[in-house]
Amino acid sequence: MKCGWCDYPSPITSWLCPQCLSTGGREILPKLVIGIAGRARHGKTGFNQDLADALEKTHTVYSCAFSTPILMEAFSLKLILSDKRDELEPWEIKELVTLGNKRRSEDLDYWLNSLTKNVISQRPDGAIVNGVRFEDTTANIFIDD
Repeated sequence: MKCGWCDYPSPITSWLCPQCLSTGGREILPKLVIGIAGRARHGKTGFNQDLADALEKTHTVYSCAFSTPILMEAFSLKLILSDKRDELEPWEIKELVTLGNKRRSEDLDYWLNSLTKNVISQRPDGAIVNGVRFEDTTANIFIDD
């Protein structure tokens, strides 16, 4: 996994490398990270939104789907016509799956690194991520030393 701040390959399972952690990097980490997993169409997105709405009354919250970086990259590469998930055609969904699997085969942590950068750039108090699917992702997204 790469450091979410300096992009250096981190030797530990953490959002930040040891150097950034020791030089004040902890201040940019969210204090709370919640990952939401479950079967397709079982309310993960709705629960994410309800939880974010409740937390945003007193905290800054970064809320997204784990697949958001895939959607944004596919849109920027013009592989799909819309950046709105609910507007995608079946062929566009296939493009997302193909891109997601390709990047993951090149670097197991590619999407986790992308998500980490997105979260850290916003400096929220907390992050809520729905659609966490892989066991290794679940382990990496929650561990910080």
